[in-house]
Amino acid sequence: MEQKKRKLTFSNNPVHIESLPNYSWIERDTLLLHIAFQIFMDALEKDKVLEVIDWDSSNEYKKVKKYIVELRDWWMIRKDKDRLKEIDYSDESQYEEDSTYLHMLMLIRKYLVV
Repeated sequence: MEQKKRKLTFSNNPVHIESLPNYSWIERDTLLLHIAFQIFMDALEKDKVLEVIDWDSSNEYKKVKKYIVELRDWWMIRKDKDRLKEIDYSDESQYEEDSTYLHMLMLIRKYLVV
């Protein structure tokens, strides 16, 4: 028996990916990177995560804040390079760099809840 595919949409919490370059085709791994970092940036800009959480409450939170700032700063440069088509997706070192930062984002995601 074939199962019907369901489309999940959450109109009260949409994600608008502002950083996608204007290419005719975007690979899924690149799309994943942009979606993850758009959600991250939304947490910083819309939810004000850096402002509403007491990042000085413990050494753990201080360390995580440093990671958040590093991720934000990296993404601001990275997305602009992508928009200007300065990213070579066949470059293995670029792919590894993207993967490293994406992994770092996944490790700190629990701290983005307000």
